[in-house]
Amino acid sequence: MSTILAVLQVLVLLIAPVAATAPTGQSIDGTALQTEDGEVRTADTIYVRENGDAVLAYNESSTSEGTGQIGVNMTSGLVHLLVATETDSATDVSGQGSVVMTPDSIAGNGSLAMPQPDTLQSLSLSASGVQNEKRAKMDATLTATIDRRGSAAAFSSAHTDGHVTMDANSLSTSGTATVKTAMPMGSDTSLSYSIEETANGYVLDGKRSGTVHSYERDDWSSRSAAKAHLRSQYARTAENFGGSARVTIDHYDYSEDGESATVDVEYTVQYSGIKDGVARALTQQLAQSSEVDLSQSEARTVASKVKKLEIDHVRFAMSQRENEMNVEWDAKVENYDGALFAALEIAKNVDSEQSGLQKKDIQRLKKTLEAQQSANLQQKVTWTADLSSTGSGTAAVDAEVHYRTQNWDAYVNALKERGVTVGSSSFEMTANSDGDEVTAEASFELNQQKMISRAVDSAATSLDPTADGQTMRLLKAFQNSEFKKAKMSANVKKGTVTVEAGAKFDNISAMRDAFAGRYGGAEIAGIAGRSDGDTSTTYVYVKDLVGENATKSDVKALAVANDDTEILMPGEWDREFPSMDQKSVAGYLGVQYQSGNGNNATDGTTTATTTSTDGQPGFGLAVTLAALAGVALLARRD
Repeated sequence: MSTILAVLQVLVLLIAPVAATAPTGQSIDGTALQTEDGEVRTADTIYVRENGDAVLAYNESSTSEGTGQIGVNMTSGLVHLLVATETDSATDVSGQGSVVMTPDSIAGNGSLAMPQPDTLQSLSLSASGVQNEKRAKMDATLTATIDRRGSAAAFSSAHTDGHVTMDANSLSTSGTATVKTAMPMGSDTSLSYSIEETANGYVLDGKRSGTVHSYERDDWSSRSAAKAHLRSQYARTAENFGGSARVTIDHYDYSEDGESATVDVEYTVQYSGIKDGVARALTQQLAQSSEVDLSQSEARTVASKVKKLEIDHVRFAMSQRENEMNVEWDAKVENYDGALFAALEIAKNVDSEQSGLQKKDIQRLKKTLEAQQSANLQQKVTWTADLSSTGSGTAAVDAEVHYRTQNWDAYVNALKERGVTVGSSSFEMTANSDGDEVTAEASFELNQQKMISRAVDSAATSLDPTADGQTMRLLKAFQNSEFKKAKMSANVKKGTVTVEAGAKFDNISAMRDAFAGRYGGAEIAGIAGRSDGDTSTTYVYVKDLVGENATKSDVKALAVANDDTEILMPGEWDREFPSMDQKSVAGYLGVQYQSGNGNNATDGTTTATTTSTDGQPGFGLAVTLAALAGVALLARRD
């Protein structure tokens, strides 16, 4: 979605700011080009052709040290942007990458090299993942040796391992974490909790042992004080939901010597009526809500689904001794699918402007959950990570993350049976050090039928039409523009950063028309811009600005002219204007371009026939988007 918005932003910057120059008809009065708020940006120079077409020139001073060019051709539907600039901050960094987008896919690959940081002794990173109709998996491993300076010096060693496992009905997780520090972490303390569900509610068993801080001594100084404190902690939650809690202290020992105090306490909390209380409260809130269209009976049905959620067990333990801390956890929740279906039912009965979800999105989510249940899809993420001191002021880091599934192919088939299309995705990334520099390579690919149009639809439905009017118009224009392909690429070498972007639309006039209404209607044939670091000039090629026999006074009466505008009528000027090289742009994009798609009489655009498959998709979606954003800022007109 970020890629789409980046492309749209470039189009806005190229088209919208100069749309005020775009009239229609053979002769237009001075108000026809005004915007809705009455503002029209006047041209610095207007070059009028014999047939009434014109070139509007806008000059700006520039503080950029780079060069750039932009171009739009409304006939061929091509958009292009190229910027090169020098930087002092990346003289020792080199890399290249690009992203290619079509209506059904986004793909990229590339590489990057940079000096190895002094704090990094060695690095080996590998990550890959795939999701298609047959399987879904991901693996990532990291091995590194770092200097034990800064935050790393505080740890002698650290370890964690665990898993999160989910199927259509249950969610479970367990794991451990251990940290050893160079300095003591504080007073000795141990805590443990265990929650299990019973026929009448829940039972919580808790333990606490260790130092009591001065500000909490009153809470633990006697058995009755401890019970009152525990009740205030645990009973209030139950009572808020119409339930109850009974606290029992099974073991209590408190000692104090004036300067310090310790407590060793074991207790049990028996909850009852919480589920019924939650169901009653939810039923009442849903039935009475003005934002949710549910009857009392329907609200009760939704609440009953939430009530089916079961806590099989939740266990947590933490102990801290001098410079070591250990944490363990183990939890399992069952029948959570009912709560998810209940959430979808609520969302379905909430206005889409309130929920941000359309009915079709909710239906798709429901079908996805149903397919998971039907196929008994199981997903599991496991991890392990270690930090250990290796001597000589260094530390070793080793980490692994894995994602696996069971019954994935059955899940995909279940989705297809429900009319849900299944896409595919994959990625690979490696990074290594050789002592002098760190090199990285990465690639990714996403394929989904109508992926871009669905993303744009989703973005449009999430907007507030009253607050995001211009963005809404832009998205709707993109929906009607018959987008075919876009490419963005970046190259960094010896302090020179080069960024190029292009796009192909079969109906780019939809983009122009989205803004023509604001500026009085127009037929812009093309746009070309050039920046050399000191000055920046944008040329807007307009058809039928005036009639063939118009006078300079007729032109001066237009809203795009004022007393400072230089107006040059036919015969008063003889010069060439820059234009987009459509053959080169088509080759860059890898699209077919037929001779005659340009309008030489209007914008001088080079025309040719070319078919190209050049351009591998590229590395670093974030890198190219960041670069494109920089280009957008360079191209922006005040």
